[in-house]
Parts: sequence; C-alpha cells; structure tokens
Amino acid sequence: MLVAMAELFALPRETKRRTGAADGPYRAYMEKRDSAACHHEAFGVLNAAAGGGEEARAFVARAWPHGNDRFLETLTSTAGEMARLARVILAMVVDGYGLSHRSDEIVAATDTNFRMLRYHNDNTRTSSSDGQPAVGLAAHVDGSYLTVLFQNDVDGFEMRTGDGGEWARVHSPGPDSLLVVADQPLVAWSNGRLHAPVHRVAVGGR
Repeated sequence: MLVAMAELFALPRETKRRTGAADGPYRAYMEKRDSAACHHEAFGVLNAAAGGGEEARAFVARAWPHGNDRFLETLTSTAGEMARLARVILAMVVDGYGLSHRSDEIVAATDTNFRMLRYHNDNTRTSSSDGQPAVGLAAHVDGSYLTVLFQNDVDGFEMRTGDGGEWARVHSPGPDSLLVVADQPLVAWSNGRLHAPVHRVAVGGR
C-alpha cells in the first residue's frame, strides 16, 4: 500500500483535487496548507471495500480515468483488511459491555473511512521558537467510533496528558504495529468508561 500511496501522492495537484466525492468532507482531497496546524495532505475513501469495492473503483476512476487495476486491487484489499480489523475490535468492545446480542447490528451499521495521509517535513522546521516539533495534524478528537492507525516511518502520534496539556509521544512498538484509538462516540456510548484522547501528529523535532 505504501508504494501505491506514493504513486497517488505523486499525481498532479489538479488530478488529486478531482478525486474527492461531492457528498462529504471525508471523501475529498485535503491539500497541504502552509500553516502550523497543517503540514499534511490526505485522501479519504468511505467504505472503500464495501459493495464489491464500488467506492474504491469510483475513486480510482477519478484519479486515473484510463484505469489503474494494480492500485485498485491494493486499495480494496488493504481497506478491506483494516475495516475487518476495526469491526472485530468494535465487536469486542460491544461484547465486553454485555451487548453481544446486538454486536452484529451495531457493527453492521458502522461506516469505515480509509484515509491516506502524507506529512511534509524538512526535519528542521519547528512550529515555534522554543524548538517544539512542527505539527503535521492539529490537536483533535476523532468523531468516529475508533481509529486504527499505521504510522509508517512518521512515528509522530502524540496524546495530551493530564490537565497541564503536555504531549506524550506514542511510539509504535514495531514496524508493522497498529495503534487503536477510542473516539468520542465510544466515550458517550460507554458512559465515560472509555477515554478518547486529544491527539495530534508531530513531524520532526524529537
């Protein structure tokens, strides 16, 4: 998938702009902005592997009007595996709260959004004069049930800790490791038993 993503991000800007679907912000191309809050660009494909990969095919057709079967196969396969993993984790959470009889219903009603991000950093830029790392993705809490994240070589995922607003870097334990983050709806759903951390992605500086 990483090789395929490099091919995608290498497309001309106008081509990347037309990849977004018109009916949702998470199905669009997000351009890099020259600000301290956004040193990344991103693509999103909602339910990429569902319905035989219909959304994935539409995305690829917008990026490559003459087709790109290799990218389509890679996107559909990877998005499908990530979606299955996310649904298994969600089902485990639901079962853990004694709602196994509703597990299939809840999981089936959940959409998945496969996002591909590229962070821009020259390894010297910092976000402030105190030497703090540049922010590739601004502090936020996700609005989905949960996020499954592969950091690749960025390794810049940070969570805000305590009341002081300090940031703690969360390193992946291995090159093939995934991070699983509970998001805001799970906090409400669990009546506050689960915690959705404020998080960001830092690039360089540490």
